[in-house]
Amino acid sequence: KDGESITSSVDASHYLSGEAVFVLDGKLVSVSEFTSLKPSALSTVKVIKDKNNADFKKYAEEAKKQSTTGVEPKCIIMATSK
Repeated sequence: KDGESITSSVDASHYLSGEAVFVLDGKLVSVSEFTSLKPSALSTVKVIKDKNNADFKKYAEEAKKQSTTGVEPKCIIMATSK
């Protein structure tokens, strides 16, 4: 519903393990920061799985530099706020 936080029934282990990278307005953000957003505050959400995509390459590389796990991202979840 509008104004509520995003919730997921999906097993969060993939997200917490670093297999998914979250980007908000061009900046890497944590899983908790991303999921605490209200849907009404978002303009777009895009999931990128194509490893040849320029955005995937950019944010996967940035995430690897910040990661301590060395896990290769499997997807990039990008959102823009209103």
